[in-house]
Amino acid sequence: MPTTRREIKTKKEVRRVEPAPLAQILGLISLIFGLLLGIGVIATDIILGAGDTVALLGPWVVALPIVYALIFAIFGLLGGLIGAALYNFFARRIGGIKVEVR
Repeated sequence: MPTTRREIKTKKEVRRVEPAPLAQILGLISLIFGLLLGIGVIATDIILGAGDTVALLGPWVVALPIVYALIFAIFGLLGGLIGAALYNFFARRIGGIKVEVR
């Protein structure tokens, strides 16, 4: 996208990532994926006519997307915390990611 004024681009280094905000974002994204996956499992089961999941769980089949979402959210939170800790550990020793900003 052309601009009329000259843009100055500089490279910055991400030295540290805050674990809590990263964990929250990854937990939320994972929760959404888990919810969609749970809905997809039920829809696929119904569409293909297998009916095993619906027959096995009966009225509890409604809880399946919620269970998937909660499990995914927990793993997303843990992944964010562990990922940020590992990034911070290695960034101190070998340098962080270089990002080009305006």
